[in-house]
Amino acid sequence: MRALILADLHFTDWNKWQTFLQIDRSRFDIIFLLGDIDIMLLESIKKHFAEKPIIGVHGNHDYPGDLSHFGIADIHGRVANFKGTRFLGVEGCVRYKAGEAPIHEQKDITTLLQAMPPVDIVLSHNSPKGIHDKPDIAHVGYEGLRSYIDSHQPKYVLHGHQHSNQRTMVGSTEVINIYGGVLFDTESGQIQQLLHVDE
Repeated sequence: MRALILADLHFTDWNKWQTFLQIDRSRFDIIFLLGDIDIMLLESIKKHFAEKPIIGVHGNHDYPGDLSHFGIADIHGRVANFKGTRFLGVEGCVRYKAGEAPIHEQKDITTLLQAMPPVDIVLSHNSPKGIHDKPDIAHVGYEGLRSYIDSHQPKYVLHGHQHSNQRTMVGSTEVINIYGGVLFDTESGQIQQLLHVDE
């Protein structure tokens, strides 16, 4: 499966974005959204790639309902299936402020994931605890996601939030931090960066 993956686009240059939208659609089968993608960009994604299936999760800078407003499948806390591959979604990050954004207590994500079955690929906004995360509360990883990896060993955990591109093996699971836009081949594991985000 070939996926176009987008994450953390809130600093994207508009001219770069317009160029990016001209990508050859035959190069990917599905789009994964890992959160922190504003509504103008969501609208253009849905418009330009209307023929492609799109699944994703919200980031901590998104609003609940942004994805569904544009007819994009929000898979937070749900299992989705595409061509025999099973996906699980985990939105937001650890609660670091008050408000309605998708931010959660560690225990709530742990409880959620304890009830989830094994899948092939996890799409998460936040990283697992101790992998690619940072010490500040807004960027510490999910404890429950790390436990899920240890228990179920999905093939991939794809996440954003940390604003870097990193790959780490945890047992037989590859945890991949995506920043910007990439093409990802789930069979070979090859990644090609297509869209760089300038902060």
